[in-house]
Amino acid sequence: MTACLPPMMVPGMLVSNGNSHPMMAPSSHCLSSFRGSGGVAMAEASHASAAAVANGTGGIQRTQNPIVTGASVLAIKYADGVMMMADTLGSYGSMGMFKHLQRMHAVNEHTLLGGSGEYSDLQYILKMLEQLRIADFAAADGATLRPSEIHSYLGRVMYNRRSKVDPLWNQLITAGFYQGKSYVGSDAQKGMCE
Repeated sequence: MTACLPPMMVPGMLVSNGNSHPMMAPSSHCLSSFRGSGGVAMAEASHASAAAVANGTGGIQRTQNPIVTGASVLAIKYADGVMMMADTLGSYGSMGMFKHLQRMHAVNEHTLLGGSGEYSDLQYILKMLEQLRIADFAAADGATLRPSEIHSYLGRVMYNRRSKVDPLWNQLITAGFYQGKSYVGSDAQKGMCE
């Protein structure tokens, strides 16, 4: 797991002129006394991340504006199930750049996810859902996430990212059929669930 830290001063960190910042002189309470799970000092990772940010070569990358987008996802709920359809065009600005992007994905045996908006953010969401599915499988308790639970989870993820001023630029439709009941829900970029 990789983490990029925001620009900050770490005790003993060297500033660009090679000298230690006077307010951040090394102390006995330095972060280097803590160790991560891999045995690497956390302060070393902090130094590397802070130095990368100072050099302009690293740091937190956020989607400021959607680049590759797709627009059309539609789900219809009926008595015996749910039907979902989506276009496959990925637009780069106003140009139709990618003709065969998959915008509908199976989350588990009961749930489909359809997403419009920024494609890289959709890939990020799919990775999160895959980690959730693996954790669910590893629990080996026979329980499976229902479509409504996945919809609720995605709503919290979208709201959390919006609250951090780092929104996911997507509109999502969660559709599924579980224990004889159809389910359709939507999540917007602002974390509103319907």
